[in-house]
Amino acid sequence: MSTGIANFTVADVKFASFFTLFANAFSAGMMFLASIFISRYAGKELFGFFSVILGFIVIGMNGATLGLDATMVRFIPQYRTENRADAVAALQRYALFSSFGIALTAGAIIALLLVYNRGYEWPSAIFAGGCLPVAAGVLILQAIMRADRNVIKAVFSEAVIRPIVFLSLLAFFYLYLGSHLDLEAIVGSYFLALIIALITAIILVVYGQHVRCSSFFSNSDREVGRWMGVGFSFLLSSFSIALINQTSVVVSGVVLSAFDAGEFGAALRLAMLAAFALNAVNSVITPFLSRAGASGNHDELQALVTRATAFGLVFAVPVCLGFLVLSSDLLTMFGKNYGASADILRILIIGYGLQAACGPAHSLLAMTGYHYLSAKILAVIASLSVIGIIVSMPFYGLMSGAVITALAVVIYPVIMVAVCRRKLGIDPSILSLSGLFKTSR
Repeated sequence: MSTGIANFTVADVKFASFFTLFANAFSAGMMFLASIFISRYAGKELFGFFSVILGFIVIGMNGATLGLDATMVRFIPQYRTENRADAVAALQRYALFSSFGIALTAGAIIALLLVYNRGYEWPSAIFAGGCLPVAAGVLILQAIMRADRNVIKAVFSEAVIRPIVFLSLLAFFYLYLGSHLDLEAIVGSYFLALIIALITAIILVVYGQHVRCSSFFSNSDREVGRWMGVGFSFLLSSFSIALINQTSVVVSGVVLSAFDAGEFGAALRLAMLAAFALNAVNSVITPFLSRAGASGNHDELQALVTRATAFGLVFAVPVCLGFLVLSSDLLTMFGKNYGASADILRILIIGYGLQAACGPAHSLLAMTGYHYLSAKILAVIASLSVIGIIVSMPFYGLMSGAVITALAVVIYPVIMVAVCRRKLGIDPSILSLSGLFKTSR
């Protein structure tokens, strides 16, 4: 019986990279349109609230998975090679059940806080809290497919289905409610979009036979301690990255206002586009980095990260230049009052552009046995970033959050590049592109 593993050639990797790039570009574009739609027809306050909810979802789902999504990408290829179907099934089962249980509990807590601390109605709070376990489920199912190197199927539900359904439902409720949107319609639309994305991911996993039902409930949890040990470092990394990216939005919504969260959320949504191509190709190459690292193939590791950096910069450079010049015009698409946050966008876009220039340093360390070291680096930077934002934002406003966020997203990859060069003798940054040009001659 087929196990759903994809046997990639170099051409397949390139195709998967391009598909993932365009899928993520499509997702970013559709979510960008959805953000403009919400901002214009529901107002800056509701858009700010939705931005805060998204921040909680991103941070929460990374915490709820306990790092087991990355752990599966790290170990399942090895178990497949060793014909250990019981270990594959046990890891999949443990990741699914533990992540969903934690996310469900956290979602219930978020719903209660929204009702009793913030005064929101129960339907909106339930939809907001419900987003967390559903999003965690999608993330784990994506990881199951990515571990079998089926990256194209892995991104489909989240990058294609979710934004299409979300924007379609927003348009439907806008017409149904008489040319306006309320909070329940916005958050409910996102919850339903995640539900449909989850159902799609389940169908793809089952149809592709990534989960073997005959062995899924077998009793083989002997390596739970090992998974949790490795998973903790991945958890710390993903949670720290989420904190670095989303803390300013969440804090601005809590200590300032939903209006401020809306302004920062709009700028952040645009700025993160600078690094999304590199993030897309990262999702393709991580299983191959793991395989090359396990075999000690230094040349393959260098080739993978160099091409990934080049791929990311092809998109990042024009995006950064264009956004720096057109920042005010781009922000006014969200509404007339957003143009004032152009300086925030410029600061953030510089930070994410420089991050893209550092290449996939974090993925390289995580997949070559230095996951604990990379997690420590991220945890320190994230802690300093969170403290700095919480302390400074009440006094210096959104600009302090922008500066601290930009510094954080630059500092940690720069440190990791230095570690990669020292520990592995591999340079994942823009400086490695000179070797690519020499190879092409």
